Amino acid sequence: MVEVKKTVPKILVVSGESFSRPLMEYALKMAQRLDFEIISLSVNEEILSLSGAERARAEARFYAQAKRSAADFAGQGREMNVRVSSIININDKQQAIAELEEQEPAIRYILSEPDPQRTGGSGDRMVNPVFNLVCSR
Repeated sequence: MVEVKKTVPKILVVSGESFSRPLMEYALKMAQRLDFEIISLSVNEEILSLSGAERARAEARFYAQAKRSAADFAGQGREMNVRVSSIININDKQQAIAELEEQEPAIRYILSEPDPQRTGGSGDRMVNPVFNLVCSR
């Protein structure tokens, strides 16, 4: 009999150097409800326009802050029994997402930081953009 390895569906959570509390809480609750894992993607495309010593300093700051934020996200995940893996990337955001989707076919949803200009029905509630990849494949 051939053993079939079950692939755990994943939620890709995209941000810059840090993840906001509302985004982490939303993603973790969603993953917990759906029994999904999370991949956190910290991506910075602004650094690509820098050069020399300025770029080196910006990269060092970005990586340091992104690592702290990823560790915090993973810690929150452990408390809720949700596996959180992290990727830190300096790249165009859309390109980084596309490359990750290709490498990880188990990604079902993409979440990103809420837009502070948009709120939900109650005025003080943030709206988290959610993209369902199952429907778009």
